[in-house]
Amino acid sequence: MMMMMMMMMMMMMMMMMMMMMMMMMMMMMMTMMTMMTTTTTTMMMMVLLLLLLMLLLLLMMMMLMRMTMMMVMMMVMMMIMVVVVVVIMMMMMMMMMMRIRMMMMMMMMMMMMMMMMMMMMMMMMMMMMMMMMMVVVAVVVVVITTMMMLMRMMHFVSTSVMHFERKYLTTHFQIDLTAKLQHSVKLFVFGFAIL
Repeated sequence: MMMMMMMMMMMMMMMMMMMMMMMMMMMMMMTMMTMMTTTTTTMMMMVLLLLLLMLLLLLMMMMLMRMTMMMVMMMVMMMIMVVVVVVIMMMMMMMMMMRIRMMMMMMMMMMMMMMMMMMMMMMMMMMMMMMMMMVVVAVVVVVITTMMMLMRMMHFVSTSVMHFERKYLTTHFQIDLTAKLQHSVKLFVFGFAIL
């Protein structure tokens, strides 16, 4: 009986997780749809499908192996982490492609963080294990710090690239080119005069 109850609870939780993930993806899609290419949209869809497949696989494994709660939680965590990383990578690619405003990027990041937090809270409510709670908190902290670091890094990279483009690719290159041209013209004229 107890096992059945646990199974039911886990099934419910999985469904909720699926719904949450779907909502998150949809929200992100809606936010990005206005400013992204079809390729990115298709990529998003693919990730969504992948996630659903993973969840289904997990459910099947649970049914077959009667996995413990702890193992399932760990697997779910890993899946969430993978999805988040993939989404962040996509965002970065998009940013590199079209240099979205930094504020928009941050807003998206914050939204993702909020979603993650909600998921974690849900998990915590589902199982009030002290050890697991600690793991969850650690995971959340790590994710947030990495996100922040990535954001800072991206900001630095984008600004430095833009700066470099503005500074060197325009002025220096032009000045250099004009000087070289003038020099070559002078040489040509001088040679012609000697002849």
